[in-house]
Amino acid sequence: MAKTTALDTAAKVELAKTIVRRLSQELNNAFALRAILMRANDDAELRKVFHQTYEANGLNVVTHALMNQLILTLLKMHDAYEPTNSRTSNRASLPHIGHLLSDPDVAAAFIEEARN
Repeated sequence: MAKTTALDTAAKVELAKTIVRRLSQELNNAFALRAILMRANDDAELRKVFHQTYEANGLNVVTHALMNQLILTLLKMHDAYEPTNSRTSNRASLPHIGHLLSDPDVAAAFIEEARN
């Protein structure tokens, strides 16, 4: 495994901000996917229109693709982070942000920024 270079506090804060933005986008994406999936699965009128038609197969394919995408999005947000592995150094995941925020200097920088 390749070793990553140590980041100073300012670089960690910037990386944490970038990760939070990316996680926010992924979370919004997950909410949108869930909303579309619920509409496709739970709308009785929509299901009635597609019931036992050739198009129903297409709707099933689309709903399964939405479900798979939702699962992948949620899994991506929980990707493992290993500080000594350069392949995971740019990973926008909850474990990565947790690792960055476990540094007291990074946490203090965020607290100071929030106070100002």
